[in-house]
Amino acid sequence: MSAAVTPAMGVDVMKQRMEQALMDVSDRFFLFASDRDPQAVEYATGKHFSKGSFKALDLEIPDVQVGTHANGSPRYMDAQDFWWEHKGYPKRVVTAMTFEPLPHVGADGKQIEDDRMSPTYNMWFRLREGMVKPDLSATSADIEPFTRFLGRLAGGARDEGGVGLKALLCWTASLYLRPHIKILHVPVLHSPEEGVGKSAFIELLRAMLGSGLVNSVEGAALKSKFQSSLWPYLVVGVNEVSAVRDPDTAGRLKTLITDPFMRIEVKQVTAHDNVPNYLQFVYTSNDLNCVALSGIGERRHLILACDETPMTPADYRAIVGWMQNGGAAKVAGVLVKTFGYDGKGFESIGWDAKARPPVTDAKLDMFEESMSPLAKFIKAKIDRREKPFEKDLGDIDDLVQILSLDSQAVLAAQKLTVNKDTLPPALRQAGVTHIRTSRVKGYAHWCWRNAAEWGKKTPQERRDHAARPGASLHAIEGGKQP
Repeated sequence: MSAAVTPAMGVDVMKQRMEQALMDVSDRFFLFASDRDPQAVEYATGKHFSKGSFKALDLEIPDVQVGTHANGSPRYMDAQDFWWEHKGYPKRVVTAMTFEPLPHVGADGKQIEDDRMSPTYNMWFRLREGMVKPDLSATSADIEPFTRFLGRLAGGARDEGGVGLKALLCWTASLYLRPHIKILHVPVLHSPEEGVGKSAFIELLRAMLGSGLVNSVEGAALKSKFQSSLWPYLVVGVNEVSAVRDPDTAGRLKTLITDPFMRIEVKQVTAHDNVPNYLQFVYTSNDLNCVALSGIGERRHLILACDETPMTPADYRAIVGWMQNGGAAKVAGVLVKTFGYDGKGFESIGWDAKARPPVTDAKLDMFEESMSPLAKFIKAKIDRREKPFEKDLGDIDDLVQILSLDSQAVLAAQKLTVNKDTLPPALRQAGVTHIRTSRVKGYAHWCWRNAAEWGKKTPQERRDHAARPGASLHAIEGGKQP
């Protein structure tokens, strides 16, 4: 609040001052009329203010004359109070707040702007301002520190063919170029040693996307019912995700990775169901068994492992400092030129945000670690082609019977139980595919070898093979054993 305007003014001038005060406040704030007490929200910061705290702000806007007293002296009103009580243009009253990332440009090639009179406020319009502007003069050579660092996280020399590096680079590029397209898998950055640079990756994302779109939390913090650590953010780094062990929290995280909608319960914002879900995660951990993998081909996790020696503090400061001081703009520029805002560059190299991530060596290691004892027992028998896994597939009843009889002593020694309840989940963990194209008993099979080819066969052909002793599909058809 500042000094009042000069008392002597005509009606037209007084009206102009009122309109100017309304415009000045409305350019900076809107009124959020939620189910709770109304709050003024600042566009630039997203901060919420009650009526009292809003009035206490010094906006350096003069008080406005709203009339005269009975004695003819001017009657003034604080600009914030006047705005709060005003109804209609130019004051914006918002009844719903959402977070829905939009493309960088619309169909007309221009940036999509906020409709300042819409009753729904999309926080994306404020948060996108923190995204770095791309330096389109940059070349691939200019971002070598960035690609070298990503290669380190992806496994270095162990990343055969650069599969992990390509997947992580595409994930990062899509996040920046197409924030409105949800990627249906999460990078899991694992290392046996601390300090290899996993947390630095979050800082690199923050330099590209802005601090308003990136958050980082400890895994244990995700157990809270409030989601202020998750919403409204585009990406959340979860440090030591292995701390999430309880089934409810782990299950909620799985749905947040792939489900198109989410429930939000944030302080100062009314809880809502079916809110569009654009949230992406980055998991980090030093625990090899940090996430539960349902199978080798599961779709939610891009597993990467860094076996490099820990970074020195100077190394850490160098890569983060490089990104914060022009590197992020260069990276963004190269990503724009390589992949394009339309995503055609992703199509040309066969990367799809909705597809399963590649199976890396790190994923195989993590899957092996996460398998149950019974699943490990089964996988070993499959690898050695031991009965009943010398064929390609089998019926669950036959598998239970043969394992119970032929491996009875081994199972008892390892305290493992094989029955129709325990065997199916163990088979899935061992990477065995359940093929069921008929509800008739005897036509559903578990296939541990040549699953794609057997999926094309008729139910009767699979049944005949399951009843035949010994041979695999390739041996039957004159091919070589895989």
